[in-house]
Amino acid sequence: MGSEILVARVTDGKTGAREVYPFYPEWVDRWQLWNKELPNLTARINQDYGERVARAFKRAGVPFAPYNLRHAYAIRISVVFKLPVAVAAAFMGHSPTVHWQTYNRWISQELHQRVYDGVLQNLDRPLSP
Repeated sequence: MGSEILVARVTDGKTGAREVYPFYPEWVDRWQLWNKELPNLTARINQDYGERVARAFKRAGVPFAPYNLRHAYAIRISVVFKLPVAVAAAFMGHSPTVHWQTYNRWISQELHQRVYDGVLQNLDRPLSP
């Protein structure tokens, strides 16, 4: 695949049409995401899709719920990669307010500590008077 970035184009979803960019893009190469066949979707409402994916995760022994992937993406792009919350929210198809209200609670104490340590190690940070 090389340096080309695979962008997922959501054309019809619960949170509207949008483009979703990969963070970490090397995962696209690792799992060859350009080479996947999409399933034939037959559900009538979005909740049905969620329930089907949750059952498939359980059958496959995946140790977390599918929505954890969405939570991890939200935190990764806004906290780890430091995208402005407005951009992160747009990638996910909602407003910055929804982003803050929904995903702030999923930020772990470990990540809080890592961000704090990073700020203190930044040579350009404000120094005490």
